[in-house]
Amino acid sequence: MVSTPPQPRETLDGVEPYIRGVRNLIDFSRKAMKRVPVVFISSVVTTEGWREKRPVPEESIHDFKFALNGYDHSKLVSSLILERATEMAGVPTEVIRVGQVYLGALPDSVGWFSTVDWTPIEGIAKEVLEVSGVTEHVDIEDVKGYFHGVNSRHTEWPTLAKTVMEFYGDRIKKMVSLDEWVRELEKSQATTEDIDQNPGIKLLDTYKAWNREAKTGQGHVEFDMMRTIKYSKTMREMNAITPALMQNWCRQWSRTDRRGSLIRG
Repeated sequence: MVSTPPQPRETLDGVEPYIRGVRNLIDFSRKAMKRVPVVFISSVVTTEGWREKRPVPEESIHDFKFALNGYDHSKLVSSLILERATEMAGVPTEVIRVGQVYLGALPDSVGWFSTVDWTPIEGIAKEVLEVSGVTEHVDIEDVKGYFHGVNSRHTEWPTLAKTVMEFYGDRIKKMVSLDEWVRELEKSQATTEDIDQNPGIKLLDTYKAWNREAKTGQGHVEFDMMRTIKYSKTMREMNAITPALMQNWCRQWSRTDRRGSLIRG
């Protein structure tokens, strides 16, 4: 399995070493005595610009207009390289577009992520094992193509935001609009000396894009899940994110002191 670290403000040239790493894994698979599958963890960010009425299909997308920055482009380029390796050399490869979102003021909306289709990380891990034939029987010839790592059962962010506020108490003073929250984050950039203490800054451009999309009425992007739920029992049976699960995540984040961050796949 291979992925790239989230660096949404990086250029495509800046993440070139990770793309080269994908090619190296292809070479490794080709030279192995047995056919070794390569599973690439891509991201829903490769479809951030999706405006079509139909759900994002579980298939290749070649149009770079849907990927909005260098990080998004790197995911898309890596996916296309793997796809080509399967077509030309028979390397068993799969791409999973993951839509994982982890969480003082709290936004009352997170743009087109306000419809919560998050997946617990253990769910993604099980999906990888199932679709690649490790824990479920899958013929090696069928180890190919695209899957989605998003939850087909949804909840809404305002419901979960109340749980977050209740857990953190005085650390979150109020609920504000996404527009105001983005402005506050941008303002904090000038006074932040250690970016690890305010990691949301790394995603500032992304939040601005979400804010713009929210203002223009851009709604939640739906993802086709038919192929995924056929091959993955975990994704087929997954329930929507509940306030209780959100509170459990808050406890985990509190122990590791990941303050104010919101991280995506």
